[in-house]
Amino acid sequence: MQPPHSLIYTLAALITLTFFGTVAPATTIDIIQTFDYPGVTATLPQKIEDQTDLVGTVITADGAVRAFIYKPLRHSFSPLLIPPFANHGPTQGRGINFRRHVVGEYL
Repeated sequence: MQPPHSLIYTLAALITLTFFGTVAPATTIDIIQTFDYPGVTATLPQKIEDQTDLVGTVITADGAVRAFIYKPLRHSFSPLLIPPFANHGPTQGRGINFRRHVVGEYL
């Protein structure tokens, strides 16, 4: 004899409802500090390293794309990063390590 479908659905619902309390709670994002590179149109942070330095990309008023490093503990920005072999094309800061070596893209 087969049990009625409504009994199976009820049991499935009761078993499922017991697992809802075990789901990880949602996390929130706290904004600690905001910053903008001075005199540019857009500041696009990319990565943060262990000592809290950030690397990112800015878009200047004339449309140039350049990389930068921001040191939040000092509230200071590096000069815009332009490698000598980049032919003054766009540079984008994509990552930074604990020695402050920056990786990214350039044209």
